[in-house]
Amino acid sequence: ASFLSLIERNKAIPSILSLVNIARAFDVDIDFFIRTHAQSSILHKADEPEILEIDSPIKFIRLSASLPQQKMDAYIYEIPPGVNLPKETAAGEFFYYLLSGVLKITAGDQTYTINPGDSLHFDANNGYRVENPGTDIARVLWTGSPPLLTNSIP
Repeated sequence: ASFLSLIERNKAIPSILSLVNIARAFDVDIDFFIRTHAQSSILHKADEPEILEIDSPIKFIRLSASLPQQKMDAYIYEIPPGVNLPKETAAGEFFYYLLSGVLKITAGDQTYTINPGDSLHFDANNGYRVENPGTDIARVLWTGSPPLLTNSIP
């Protein structure tokens, strides 16, 4: 079955990148899938997190501001146990720094298990996959370039 069919039947969890690509393919704004808020300040306060409103078990907390000519994005991902995202490719570089829990990340042909304090930096063009094989929520600081979300997806 196609990935879209799996999403429609709640058999697959789309990542933000998948939703961005689906929005581009259907020529709709990303706000069709994700409620985004243009951040007018470069400061994000801990007691006022910008949480993306998306139908996903993963909680996405945006740390970066929407800047003109933005070159990167930063998020905290909270990934529940048992979540296993499909393999994807993306233009650019990704960096994961695990804050708590455990993650299994496949980057290219290599699979890595990372624990709190571990980091992984790789070229997402070679494909990647993320899984939480643990029993606790995995909290990870993610940064990537180019940015996943902009105010207007071309």
